Amino acid sequence: MLILKLIRKFFRGLAGAESPTQIALGFGLGLMLGLVPFASGFAIALIAVILIFKVSFPFAFGAMAIAQACRMSFLGDVCGATGYWALETLPLEGFWAWVLNLPVIGLLSLDRYVVMGGALIGTIGGAALFFPIRWGIGRYREVVVARLSKSKLFKTITNLWLIRALKWLFLGSGN
Repeated sequence: MLILKLIRKFFRGLAGAESPTQIALGFGLGLMLGLVPFASGFAIALIAVILIFKVSFPFAFGAMAIAQACRMSFLGDVCGATGYWALETLPLEGFWAWVLNLPVIGLLSLDRYVVMGGALIGTIGGAALFFPIRWGIGRYREVVVARLSKSKLFKTITNLWLIRALKWLFLGSGN
């Protein structure tokens, strides 16, 4: 049932229930969440940020699932190497010693190579994809939704009982 609700929220978000900025932020935070191990304080903090702030929940967890699959298959070593590079670079050792000993930051497990590398790659990837996703969602709503809602064929198809049943199943009854 949870998956059905996430699918409903996903399609509602595409149709206009959420702003493109909320969707892009949800995707970026989900990307970061998927690239760090779940057994870290950083992952718990990211889940709290996703739940507290108004970002797209289904897009966040969809991006998390994609990033988690990529990390498990081929990005795990890249995250570890990136974290090793970031933490063990000589000019930055003093900076990281100071930052990682701060009261709350120490609980985020950023001293582990995989967590730091995943956080860096996720931040860079989320920042790089934020504007294209935001633009793409806006463009999708301008072009596809506007044209389909004016089409006579689309109105005829949406009045069929099968389409109405599928719409009720995936989008709900307006809740």
